[in-house]
Amino acid sequence: MKSRRNSIAETRHGNDVYFPYMADTLGHIYAPVVLLVAVLFAGISCAPPAPRDTHDADVRSITEGEALWVRDWSTRDTEAIVARYADEAEMMPPNSAPANGREAIREMVKQYVRDGNFAFNFEAKAVEVARSGDYGYVRGLYILTMTDTATKRPVTDRGSYLRIYRKQLTGAWKVSREMRASILPVGAQQ
Repeated sequence: MKSRRNSIAETRHGNDVYFPYMADTLGHIYAPVVLLVAVLFAGISCAPPAPRDTHDADVRSITEGEALWVRDWSTRDTEAIVARYADEAEMMPPNSAPANGREAIREMVKQYVRDGNFAFNFEAKAVEVARSGDYGYVRGLYILTMTDTATKRPVTDRGSYLRIYRKQLTGAWKVSREMRASILPVGAQQ
């Protein structure tokens, strides 16, 4: 009497002497290969989707933040102003030493807002975000009025500014670097 295995081999291929042993060998070879191919196809189909394009939303977020920041400066809200800077931010005002880090920026802002003649207004002229979505920049114009320490009279400075924003892990945009360049010669503020 033939075993069940031999009868299956005979039925499929008509070879009952050698095929059963070859079937075991081929089964051991092909089973892992088939499994590997199945896993590879499953892995390819489970690849993460392409990242969403957030460029327009990021530009809008930075632009709206700039408009809100003008209000914070006009109300002289030191904490709201400083909250828009990253921890490692650097502020580089014209004709002054830079402020490195949020605490140094806080001290500089406190000096600004204590000035009775202080007024700071700015307007973004260009906002762009890198394709990576990690960095953005704002280029604009500013007008700054402060008390001249020598004359004790108000002086107004005008110029352009550049802010580099970095997207935080929370998704919020914070200023990493800020530089203002006066268009007036030193001592020519009015």
